Amino acid sequence: MNIGSLFKNLTNFQFPYSIGSTPYYSTPLWDLYEGTRKRDSYPVTIFKGKIVPNGSGMGSEVNELILHAAHMSKVIRVPGVCPVLDVFDETGSDDIFVITEVVQPLQPQLNSHNINSQGIMLGLSDLFRLFEIIDPLFIMGNLSTSNIYVDKNGSWVMFGLECCFDKAKNKFDPYKFKDYVRVWNQFCNDGTARGGEELEPTMIDNILLGQLITQLFTLAQVNVPRNWKSLITSITQGKLSMKGFISKMKQTSNWQQDEMMSIYEELKELNIKTDKDKLLLMKRFENHYISCPDKQQFQGLTNGFINNLIIPEITSTLKWITSVENGLQTYNNSLVKLLTILLDLIIHQDIKIENGFKLNNEIKELIYLTFKFSDRQIRFILLIYLPKLLTLFPNKTFDFSNRIFNFFLQGMLDTDKSLRLQTLKTIPYILDEITERQLNNEILRSIAKTQVDPEEAIRTWTILIIVKISNRLTGISNRDNVLATIYTKSLKDPNIKTKLAALYGLKMSVDIFHVDVIANKVMSVIAPGLLDKDRIIRVKAKELFNIYLKKLETEADSQFADDSRGNNEDDKEIREYVKEFESYEREDVDQNMDGIINNFMQGLSLHMNSQDDLLSYQDEYTTASTTPAPVSFSGQTQRTQLNNHSTVDDWDRGTPEQVDDGWDNGDDGWGKEDDITDDFDNAWDEDIVEKEQIRKSSILNKPRTAPAKKSILGGAVHTHPPKKTSSILDGHQLKTKPVVKKSILTKYKSSSAAGSILSKNKPAIKKPVAPTPKDEQEPQEDAWDDEW
Repeated sequence: MNIGSLFKNLTNFQFPYSIGSTPYYSTPLWDLYEGTRKRDSYPVTIFKGKIVPNGSGMGSEVNELILHAAHMSKVIRVPGVCPVLDVFDETGSDDIFVITEVVQPLQPQLNSHNINSQGIMLGLSDLFRLFEIIDPLFIMGNLSTSNIYVDKNGSWVMFGLECCFDKAKNKFDPYKFKDYVRVWNQFCNDGTARGGEELEPTMIDNILLGQLITQLFTLAQVNVPRNWKSLITSITQGKLSMKGFISKMKQTSNWQQDEMMSIYEELKELNIKTDKDKLLLMKRFENHYISCPDKQQFQGLTNGFINNLIIPEITSTLKWITSVENGLQTYNNSLVKLLTILLDLIIHQDIKIENGFKLNNEIKELIYLTFKFSDRQIRFILLIYLPKLLTLFPNKTFDFSNRIFNFFLQGMLDTDKSLRLQTLKTIPYILDEITERQLNNEILRSIAKTQVDPEEAIRTWTILIIVKISNRLTGISNRDNVLATIYTKSLKDPNIKTKLAALYGLKMSVDIFHVDVIANKVMSVIAPGLLDKDRIIRVKAKELFNIYLKKLETEADSQFADDSRGNNEDDKEIREYVKEFESYEREDVDQNMDGIINNFMQGLSLHMNSQDDLLSYQDEYTTASTTPAPVSFSGQTQRTQLNNHSTVDDWDRGTPEQVDDGWDNGDDGWGKEDDITDDFDNAWDEDIVEKEQIRKSSILNKPRTAPAKKSILGGAVHTHPPKKTSSILDGHQLKTKPVVKKSILTKYKSSSAAGSILSKNKPAIKKPVAPTPKDEQEPQEDAWDDEW
């Protein structure tokens, strides 16, 4: 019958339990459903009998077994029998329900080999306790692994009293008992008759117990203890009674020397123990756990024993210690050890979370509370287990940022170096539990202090932690610069491990840094490592430098992909630039001096006011009293005019026509020439009517001896109205316009071969020209020194 017919059949009352849609386990006689009690949502297990329609084979006999089992479940209420909450077995109903505490079948756990010999021994102690109570009163008749279940605390219990009968003479029917045993063997034991109906009723449970123990070890693939084998054989052959067998089993060395067996016996009495008695019992478990060489054996116990019995009891004991007056001081040693065991048990139960284990609020509150303690041992233990603990809680259900973070951060500033280091190592595991502000502000400020910690291990780990959290520092606008600064600082550390950590951080941050940061900052950070005194630093720095250089080259190729193709005009211009630049390298100034002087003198023009100027020119020209300003020349111009240059003597042999063509014909803004004085020699005898205006703005105009004398290379500049001047080149006096913002270094636009000394294609060096001052009153001759 499907579950949909349940509510149709229960028309006379409202079923007080919610039942699952599909069974989670089935036996030949029962389907097991998960359910909850409606009034308080209490979880239960619902056994629904598989009623067989009448007239179909063994239907009536099977239904009678189910009804008998439901009836005996209400009669027998002793420890070791599955705790029954409700039974619905009204006559005439198509469905029979037995509501019990939450239980899980034992056989699947045995088949999965998750139970070790220690777990089987603890389970047998539960069965022995049951048989010691029930054997004098009832006959079970159908002991089998299929009838054994495990409750939420990991204790073994029995369900399925289909063949159970009272031993009282007035109640026991041996014929009916044997008939039930026969039907059960045929219907429930895979059709294999176990011969129970042929055995003496007083011996059947003894023999079945021996067979059950052998079957348990076989299914779990665990070897039976050697000193148990003879006892199991004796009871299987009917040579030992139930009571005698159990007594001898408990006297074996395996049982006596196992501390866990003694502790388990006391755990069954926790409900009658005081808080101090519970503390003593937990201390016994603590000593056994610490001294046990193989902690893995605690993971091979029956499901629920550690999760729902040991862990809750340790949690309760720890809460009691923290609540009593002076409990932290009085029981500090026990608190540290029990907390360590509790955390160790919790993190090793994560694979069993799917089987019903969940960290409850009591454990959460205990963790929140212990993080507030100032005891360094407690804080250190919490830091060790914190990464694993966080994985057991769904994301954001563990209120770390509000309840723990502030106390966690204090460990970064603790005076104990071990606590500082362990706190630092835990940072990457809490990133999902803290806010962005806590990460980008408070965590980074603390890391900045550990980077200069006196301990080299802490400084090294600081960089390694930065590497792990660098991808999460998205809230920092200048993350590239911050990381580069951190690594730069560590590269200056005297410890080689710290420098290696910094190089490792730079290597792992290749994809984080922007190319601009790499070019302007990171490369300069790595470069000093190429000259480090330690060879390993130099080797690693070189490898890292090449990595970043390759990234820059790749980025350049991608950004300037169009430029790499180019065109003919661009290529031609580049070749010209390169050729022109290479000419500077080949230029020999000393070798080409004559050509430079020739070009310089051809562009030179002298303007003198009187004969004294010429005398001054003649005097200073011969003594070279004035040094011209430095001039740079084009190598190409030198080479083109090298073969045609003239010496200084060529100036005397020049003609007026040559001079005029070089200065007046060009389109340089000069006016037409004035009348030429016929007598050149008379110009030397004329008095100087007006002294020349001193131009302080040009170093070429500053006289070295007297203001009235000018150097031939000085290029005197007149600011007064134009006067008749004598030219040394042609012996005639020329009338010219005043020189305005012109210099002997100015590039003239002349078609003459001697018109310019600068190359057309190269930049000309221009002398800065000061604005022409207005006419001022000339200083007296005796006031020249003051004027200067």
